[in-house]
Amino acid sequence: MYVEGDAKHIGLVDDDYTIRLVGNGTGTMKYVVEEFDGSDLLRQIQYEDIPLRNGKAYYSSVPEGVYLDNAVYDPVSDTREITSSASDSWQDSLVKRISVADLSFSQSQMTIPIGEARQLRADIAPADVTNKMLDWESQDKAIATVTDEGLVTAVGAGETTIQAKTVDGGFTAQCKVTVTEKTANPMPPAASGDQSQNAAGSQGSKDDKAKAPASKANKPKKATLKKVRSTKRGALKLTWKRDKKVTGYQAVVATDKKFKKNKKTAWVKKNKTVSKTFTKLKRGKTYFAKVRAYKKVGRNKVYGAYSKVKKVKVR
Repeated sequence: MYVEGDAKHIGLVDDDYTIRLVGNGTGTMKYVVEEFDGSDLLRQIQYEDIPLRNGKAYYSSVPEGVYLDNAVYDPVSDTREITSSASDSWQDSLVKRISVADLSFSQSQMTIPIGEARQLRADIAPADVTNKMLDWESQDKAIATVTDEGLVTAVGAGETTIQAKTVDGGFTAQCKVTVTEKTANPMPPAASGDQSQNAAGSQGSKDDKAKAPASKANKPKKATLKKVRSTKRGALKLTWKRDKKVTGYQAVVATDKKFKKNKKTAWVKKNKTVSKTFTKLKRGKTYFAKVRAYKKVGRNKVYGAYSKVKKVKVR
């Protein structure tokens, strides 16, 4: 910290902080939050004419990476008075941030035979929220597992609960999953002298063979990620090859090969859209990227294989 005239300057590095501002007289105060990258000023937020009196305190939370996280909390007094920013050099140029208000599942329970999988759809309200990221969890992975996209796979007989939680706001939704043993349903043997039944049985086998590849036919082919580049500071643009036979695409970026750290997922709902730009990424970090196609079959989504992973350093 250093003092310059009537101003006090405090340096904050690599952590979350809560600032306590206490008046030692009557008047007004100006409070400014700035983030720098070396000597480059990334963002400046100004609070003007905050009313002061002796002993009155204000609290402001400043998280690590203000520019990247887009989350500075307006000063709140000890009597719950909130001061809104007079200006924000970065936020003023952006669309207003829309927060999560609710989270629900398309169904509250499901039954799955061992070895099979079902898609669980999460509905976030409002639909145009800024941050749609979810953390998925199975209470018992020995019974059923769940992917980061909500695909539930039955592992062992029993009951468990699948939960999703919004990163923004911490809203949760749960679905009870019952996993059953897979039952065989063999066709009874035909009488040796009944030629018509044998013929019907033979035709049935042909029909079964004809139907067997249907699920494979619904599965999209492996996606092709053509290019990943950092188009501007804190941003990555993914471009892939179009597949006219699918419904849309899912694009994923993260800072590790296993796609666990700083992961972001985006859904593209039109097959003719073949690019997606991720913003608010960590500058100077190397990101890994992949994409896959999906096709809607009834109420479910059938996914193709992910593309080969590409990596690039964010500007």
